[in-house]
Amino acid sequence: MDITSKCTLHCKECSHFIPMHKRNGTNKDFDINILLENVDLLLPMINKCLVFRILGGEPFLHEQLYLIINKLVAEPKIKQIQVITNGTIIPNGENLIALINEKIYVHISNYGFLSSKKDELFKILKEHKINVKLDLYQPIWREVNGLKSRGYSMEKMKSVFFNCNAALCKSLYDGKLWICPQALHGSLLGLVKENKQEYIDLRTCTKKEFWANLSKLYNDHGELTTCYYCVGTHPEFSKQTPCAEQV
Repeated sequence: MDITSKCTLHCKECSHFIPMHKRNGTNKDFDINILLENVDLLLPMINKCLVFRILGGEPFLHEQLYLIINKLVAEPKIKQIQVITNGTIIPNGENLIALINEKIYVHISNYGFLSSKKDELFKILKEHKINVKLDLYQPIWREVNGLKSRGYSMEKMKSVFFNCNAALCKSLYDGKLWICPQALHGSLLGLVKENKQEYIDLRTCTKKEFWANLSKLYNDHGELTTCYYCVGTHPEFSKQTPCAEQV
């Protein structure tokens, strides 16, 4: 679940198109009531959630992060909560205290000198006995190259989808479970037209409909549209690019 589109970095190949959010003036903290509602809408549909990831932008910029964490921690269906940070912000106050729980796992991305507070953050979290992992090496990034018509055939589009890591992890936003962050943020920014076949509306579906629609998201690609504009994440389609290169 993305909780903010605000970020301390301006990564050129950001999969959530954060630099474009900044240019468009849509970089903001998402409404806390809707974020909490997302959890309430999802949980009745599932038996359990092995990993619930909190993302941004930079999640430590959200002043009410602790409310989200406290809610997730209290839910027995949720087994682990991961907070993904770029290592530029040191949480304090209630946002720091909320992290002290065995279900919480803070993952610090290593973007070299750009993750300017990664070592200090790691030390502080360790001192508070908070589960934390700091990447030893910079991750491999692949170019997103925007969302634009690629001229794919149906077969090529299916190949892009089936080889895409992003499509394996669904995105919660405003009561909807989206097939991927590119479809979500692309529609928010007007890069692609919103397609109701690329998300499940949790406010209107039953549990039975949820599972049928989830299966459809994975297996029926005839009605997807964002994949026609995307290069995916597989090396065959997406070139390697410098990690967190700044705009």
